[in-house]
Amino acid sequence: MDIFLSKLLHLASLPAVVIIPGSFWAALITALCVSSGRMAKTTAKGLFKLWLIVVIPWVLVLGGTALLLHVSARQKFDALIAQKPSHMLISFEGKTNEISDRAVIDEFFHVATQSTHVMAHHSHAVSHVTLLFPETGYIYSLGRDSEYTNEFWFGWAGTARSGRDRLNVGASLGQLRSDELERWVTKYSPPANAGPDTNVR
Repeated sequence: MDIFLSKLLHLASLPAVVIIPGSFWAALITALCVSSGRMAKTTAKGLFKLWLIVVIPWVLVLGGTALLLHVSARQKFDALIAQKPSHMLISFEGKTNEISDRAVIDEFFHVATQSTHVMAHHSHAVSHVTLLFPETGYIYSLGRDSEYTNEFWFGWAGTARSGRDRLNVGASLGQLRSDELERWVTKYSPPANAGPDTNVR
């Protein structure tokens, strides 16, 4: 189901490259034609209705698919917490730390679920940290915000399995702002100047 939703969301996003700029220019040209008298208002209204017939179903498919994928990702994360995993691999810039202390893993779950969810703003994610839970194969991503060091773009990246079971999702779980989360990531993720070998904690 997640594979289907992920592919459907990708396909539904592709028309945006044409629909968004095309709608802008079509509206501008139509307005100019109507104001200059080269197009009747009834024709413009007909074109607007045609636009609605095309765009509204597309928006519903795009929004509905994104919502379902988000709900699925949230359910997967809640299920992972309930399983109480005892093994985590946290990677940054090609280096990996292996964490086998359940208290540390439980601390991450607690901090992540208690962090403040903030609205999207004009920034982007940088310096991504990847969290892999080998017992389930689930992969999560924490991207540090470009403006706030204690804010992270949290998402479900998919599953680290082979063949047909492998899944690349990229489903957002929200933007989290928390000093505790920033301290946890700084403490347990590999430093940028660390060697390639995995550290065991």
